[in-house]
Amino acid sequence: METDVQPYADRAQGVVVEKSERFLPRTTKERAPLEDDEESDAEEDVPEDVKVLPQIASFDRFTVWAHEAAPATAEDPYVKGVEEWMAFAQAVS
Repeated sequence: METDVQPYADRAQGVVVEKSERFLPRTTKERAPLEDDEESDAEEDVPEDVKVLPQIASFDRFTVWAHEAAPATAEDPYVKGVEEWMAFAQAVS
């Protein structure tokens, strides 16, 4: 097996999270509508509950595996996907 280790950008960090049943508390602006509240008729006005995903580990690089040769990083869909997400995250930050 051949590998290629891909580091993350300077400000990025990979995380491992686990599912939980905890939710973020709502702010006063995001209050749940009352049953008799006339403004609550539109579904889009009701904010969705946001679950908390606790971080259980972190990493600063990942390894891509291939059977015959080292992965072609420009063509590998996993590497390409991570690179696109990193570019997107940097553009919106």
